[in-house]
Amino acid sequence: MATTPNSQHASVRRALVPVATHSEAWADWMPTILNAGVDTLEFSFDVEISQTMWDCLDEEKEIAKFLMSTRKAIHVPDWLNAVVHPVGAKGRYRFLLETPTFSIKLLKGVPNRPPIYVEMRAYGLHTHERGAVGACSASSCSLACSSSWASGRVGCPDCGNSPSRTRSG
Repeated sequence: MATTPNSQHASVRRALVPVATHSEAWADWMPTILNAGVDTLEFSFDVEISQTMWDCLDEEKEIAKFLMSTRKAIHVPDWLNAVVHPVGAKGRYRFLLETPTFSIKLLKGVPNRPPIYVEMRAYGLHTHERGAVGACSASSCSLACSSSWASGRVGCPDCGNSPSRTRSG
């Protein structure tokens, strides 16, 4: 009697994954949780950026474009302490500023979108000395300090940080 391929496979029972019974694990090993908490946090501000800050960022963006086209190098202004990308970000954001712990996207003139959008990364949220809340506060203060410096004021009223050099302009 000849067997068909279908009847031959019907007699062999194979399981690709063992079936768990009575709440047993599917595998002998269990993953270890290294850290628990927030991995990415995004928030925005409905606060307009001053024209002075836009002008300073435009200058830095032009420098970033020049460095990228001639040397394939990134641009990190001393007063900003963040990478200024030569192009903006998705969503018509004009500027993208990045640090290892967070990124800030800036937009102007779109009524239904926030002008300031911040994305906190897991590294910053998990390693900041004051935890996730402290990391968020520090990223917000970073932008405020830079804005104060761009408008000619020395230091941030919240943290007292002053720029590492004086702005000539």
